Amino acid sequence: MRNAHCREIWRGKLKKLDNLEMSSVGHGIWQEN
Repeated sequence: MRNAHCREIWRGKLKKLDNLEMSSVGHGIWQEN
C-alpha cells in the first residue's frame, strides 16, 4: 500500500513537471515566432 501511495505522489509530481515543460516550450516557440 505504501508503494502505491508513493507512486501516486510521484505521478502527480511528474505530471506537474510535464505541464511546466510544455508551457515553457510553448512560450519559447511563441517568442521565436
